[in-house]
Amino acid sequence: MKNQRTAVIILNYNSWQLTIDIIENQLSKVRIPEGSCIVIVDNCSTNESAIEIRKRFSDKEIFKVIIADKNGGYASGNNIGLRWAHENGYKYGWVLNNDILLPEPNILEEMIEVFECDDFIGVVSPKVYTPSGMETNRNLFRPSVFDLTFGKLRFRKLGRTIPDSLKGKRDFYCYNYRSQGCCMLVDLDIMSDIDYMDEHTFLYMEEPILAERLIAKGYKEACCLSTHAIHNHSATVKSEAAQKRVDRWQRESEMYYYLQYRHFSQISAKLCCWFTHLQTSTIGHIKRFN
Repeated sequence: MKNQRTAVIILNYNSWQLTIDIIENQLSKVRIPEGSCIVIVDNCSTNESAIEIRKRFSDKEIFKVIIADKNGGYASGNNIGLRWAHENGYKYGWVLNNDILLPEPNILEEMIEVFECDDFIGVVSPKVYTPSGMETNRNLFRPSVFDLTFGKLRFRKLGRTIPDSLKGKRDFYCYNYRSQGCCMLVDLDIMSDIDYMDEHTFLYMEEPILAERLIAKGYKEACCLSTHAIHNHSATVKSEAAQKRVDRWQRESEMYYYLQYRHFSQISAKLCCWFTHLQTSTIGHIKRFN
């Protein structure tokens, strides 16, 4: 029987209550292959997270608790868990945000089955919905400068009909450009081959950067159409200083992706960033006044 041992990797930063909740109320319902484990990486939290997580899980055999000595960002934190899992003989790493809801107990089994259809698939994610029931973008296509600027609204609507070129060998999955980082299953041998996630960004653009690293080595990503998760992300009002910091991370990560991985010109890259800023500013304005 093929190795299906899976390390479920949950990155925690100042949110130990959510981390405990996803483990005890969500993962407890999911069927996980024998010999798997749950890896909790505390990304150098500034509150009591490390203490609370160690208190709850350190003495249990199925758990591995890792406390990072610095907060290097989202990719860096997840890489700690992915590298540990690969070094310890696990086949898959299931990267999960701690605000994910898992309504289907067979979600992991379904995603693993996708890998078994194509040896070149490196990442699989399920369909992901918002709490209101809207499916998020499947990201089927690699975006052009036009898709990221003037064609942004049109591009977001693409993906409801899967073209023949993206259909898998079986009807329960399709290929896509990038997966949903909030809930993605990765082949750890392939992740090791591409040297894991790029740690040059602190936050944002991890998924398309990962997609480009996979493409460069001849690997693919896929969406499992037979199962789903719910991203229970709740927008909170940030202080002006905090929002500026987040906006800076977004801009810096976008520019890094556009210039280093897509090789856009400086003008095109800045134009793409401007359209992102315009979109997020509009959404933020609507949320504040509704």
